Amino acid sequence: MQHTTKTRLGRRIIRPTKEEELAIQRGIAADPDNPEWTAADFAKARCLKRIKLPTPEEDTAIQRGIEADPDTFVPTDEQFAKMRRRGKGE
Repeated sequence: MQHTTKTRLGRRIIRPTKEEELAIQRGIAADPDNPEWTAADFAKARCLKRIKLPTPEEDTAIQRGIEADPDTFVPTDEQFAKMRRRGKGE
């Protein structure tokens, strides 16, 4: 039998079975690049108090990279005004 949970937005989420949850947890435990946090990891964690912005030189290099990217498209004000929002915009 499937167990579901209803979200505040009214969506239903199918929860994994016990067997599926065990497989998920085994996958998490087997991932050497992203181990599950321990109590010691949480104790060492600190809140980010300052955001480090790029220096003017770094910002210039970033902008050069963006301008050199052939996939970058910067719409004109007229093109932007014609764009329409898609989806629910949550």
